[in-house]
Amino acid sequence: MKRLALFIFVILLIFPISASAQETPPPLPLSKEDPGASGLDFVPYYVKFTPDDKGDFLGSALQVIESLGGKVRYVFDDLNTLSVNLPPEAVEVLSQYPNVAFFEPVPEHYLLETLPAYPYRMPLSAPNAPTAPNAKPQVVPWNIDQFQARDVWDVNRDGIVDPGAPDGTGVKFCIIDTGFYAAHDDFQGIVADGISQIAGEQWYEDGYGHGTHVAGTANAVNNNIGVVGVMPGGAELYIVKIFDNTGNWVTGQSDLGAAAQACRDAGANVISMSLGGGYSATEEAIFQDL
Repeated sequence: MKRLALFIFVILLIFPISASAQETPPPLPLSKEDPGASGLDFVPYYVKFTPDDKGDFLGSALQVIESLGGKVRYVFDDLNTLSVNLPPEAVEVLSQYPNVAFFEPVPEHYLLETLPAYPYRMPLSAPNAPTAPNAKPQVVPWNIDQFQARDVWDVNRDGIVDPGAPDGTGVKFCIIDTGFYAAHDDFQGIVADGISQIAGEQWYEDGYGHGTHVAGTANAVNNNIGVVGVMPGGAELYIVKIFDNTGNWVTGQSDLGAAAQACRDAGANVISMSLGGGYSATEEAIFQDL
């Protein structure tokens, strides 16, 4: 393992962790379906470069991408890799550059649950509005006791966190999902921060509701309304909004590798995802490098 050991909680990990992060797979053969298949004027790619004799890769890598008319989206220094948007025709000449070691499309991912009327969906017309004042009294979701969470922090079942009991304090929980309805009553007082990969949408909004539901299951505050989480509000949240307000992946903006790196750089020690999609050797290497 590298410098930072992260405990990764994944509802379904999108790929098997089998190859070493140090291995460099051979370049993928180009197919007629790769460049431009989306109908966009660019295609997102991971491109790995060979560093020079001084161990630097970025200078020459930027020159290559610029010469191809591409745009750099993310830099993965530890892997000598860039996430870029390229004109479709540029992909066909990537292998001609001697310092290009490997390249592959950035795969698209999708939520495993599609719930268009999710109860935690944020009212986009008033994104900072709290939930209704006549919210129902707090309930304990079935999975909280399935995980035996209250056996840890409410042994006598009086509805109060036991003094000194573990409540998530000291945990930074990173959620890669549809965002976070920060104004919801179940999250008041929680420390939260994040980033959004989606242009025009903020990490603290969630028009679809799935990410907020995950946050509630993990860390909803123990109060008198809504629900209570496995950690009753003690953890710090870090949100990476990778899906838009309709719950969809945005090609050329969404990037799972960059999302995982953002969690690491924020100091998270838990990562939660609930997604599926295509395999990427680059993304596998990024997760192995956390």
